[in-house]
Amino acid sequence: MEPILTFDVTNQHIRRTDSFRVVAKSKNYLHAQFCFLTEEWNEKEKTALFGNYPVILNGDACLVPWEVLKEPGTFSVSVFAGDLVTADKVFVRVYESGYCEEVVPGEPPTPDVYAQIVALLGMKADTLRYEDNLLSLLSGEKVLSKVTIKGGGEAGREIELRNSGICIEWRYVGDEDWNELVSLADITGPQGKPGVPGPKGEPGQKGTSYLETVKTQMDEVAQVNTLYCLGTIETLSIVLPENANVGEEIAVIWYNAGIPCQLAIEGNTLPFTYSPNANTRSEINALFDGTKWSVLWSEIEVVL
Repeated sequence: MEPILTFDVTNQHIRRTDSFRVVAKSKNYLHAQFCFLTEEWNEKEKTALFGNYPVILNGDACLVPWEVLKEPGTFSVSVFAGDLVTADKVFVRVYESGYCEEVVPGEPPTPDVYAQIVALLGMKADTLRYEDNLLSLLSGEKVLSKVTIKGGGEAGREIELRNSGICIEWRYVGDEDWNELVSLADITGPQGKPGVPGPKGEPGQKGTSYLETVKTQMDEVAQVNTLYCLGTIETLSIVLPENANVGEEIAVIWYNAGIPCQLAIEGNTLPFTYSPNANTRSEINALFDGTKWSVLWSEIEVVL
């Protein structure tokens, strides 16, 4: 199985379609591929959001930022494009790794949006220069694009940049309006070939998981640190316990046939909304934060 998360995007709804098990502490390994099924996403530059980390898509794909994989838990995935099409978000669970070292010292952060733009230009551009009221995009000493900055004589005014999904834009800090610097379509190079895989690391020590028990039938009151694998069911009632320790969790997995399961969840939870769909595999993860249960869900389309 390839280490790729796959997502379908229909209008403003994003849905995960793979079953890859994501493990913490991986870097430069896990990729994401998006399939846009409706026309509002066509012919637009798109940016994925992994938690709070934006990554510009190249060929509707990208590398998942290592920052969201540092620790076990969950992270959200969404996407936006143009000016402005947005989507809701889906959550991806990250399982505990057996690797015990902390993040490698000096590990570079995921590039910011400007650095990603430069990378996507296929090394056509490598810097920006502001001189004599001109903001220029350069490759070496060659000017690829330039604009005149109105009011450039105003000393001390700082300029900021953004990727709109269609072009690179600039404005003075504090101004409302953005101005086009260069269209991404004009300067984006072809996608490069995959790099050579790095050497295989040494196996890490065996880790521990909060999900210490696996059951095939639901308890009257769900037990903490338990994974419930229920098979294909028509109705499901999950009663979360009143008392638990911080960080304890409960996971429930089941399959929905042609008629989706009727789901009810009781307990002291944060607000959430989820209704299972037919012909899917559903997973509920309840995480206790010391005060309330946070209920996260994911759903994968399957043919039973």
